[in-house]
Amino acid sequence: MNSSDLWHPLIPVQAVMLILLLVVAFLQGKISKRGKETLTDEPQKHTEKEDAPNPGFDKNSKVRLLINYVLTIGVIALLVMDMLPSAFVFMMGLAIGLIVNIPDLKMQNKKLKEYGTAAMSMVVTLFAAGVFTGVLKNTGILDSMAATIVAIIPAALGPYTHFIIAAFAVPLIMCLGTDAFYYGLLPVVIGVCANFGIEAEIVARTLLIAENVGVTISPLTPAVFLGLGVLDLELGDHIKYSIPWVWAVSILSIIVAVVIGVIPL
Repeated sequence: MNSSDLWHPLIPVQAVMLILLLVVAFLQGKISKRGKETLTDEPQKHTEKEDAPNPGFDKNSKVRLLINYVLTIGVIALLVMDMLPSAFVFMMGLAIGLIVNIPDLKMQNKKLKEYGTAAMSMVVTLFAAGVFTGVLKNTGILDSMAATIVAIIPAALGPYTHFIIAAFAVPLIMCLGTDAFYYGLLPVVIGVCANFGIEAEIVARTLLIAENVGVTISPLTPAVFLGLGVLDLELGDHIKYSIPWVWAVSILSIIVAVVIGVIPL
């Protein structure tokens, strides 16, 4: 199915999760003020790389900032309206964003080369995932795995398999990573739930909502290490502190999705 078709029903859940984000931020601020969080008085360290100016980008340019806001809102609006293929919308947004923020052609090429490796890695991953899921499906391996799980899960709990997996989505994503979670585990859960008449789309929505917040503490997600490096934090400390909050938000998001009808019981 088209990614937009999967995403559109999840927009109300995203709105609720935005509210949850603000609530968690408020609570974290209260905890910080009470001194329950260890804070250092050391001045921030600035590196030459951080202080180096970005040619063609003026942080104080109100016009450029306004254009970026309009561009971001425009991209989101086109995705919601589903007027154009999502890939085309993102490519056009990137092209306009580069021209606006980095007018210098050499700097544009430098940035494209800098992030191109990660982009190509994702392309290769998607192709590999297609081969992986194709082999699982067409050789009967997926059906066999699903049948084994069905045999283990009590018949009374079978229709709720996707909810059971969703409840443990946060620790699972920490162990499996996004690729194995979606390309390995999700098809199996879909196969199990299909035996009880539950549509694949419902299963995908459930695990997508439950897993999404867990990415922020997964040691298999490169963006986590990027954020930790910027904040000068250790992964272990981050997981230890964040997992109760992240897991609670994950389960609460599923409950909200059920209440507002995005995921039927």
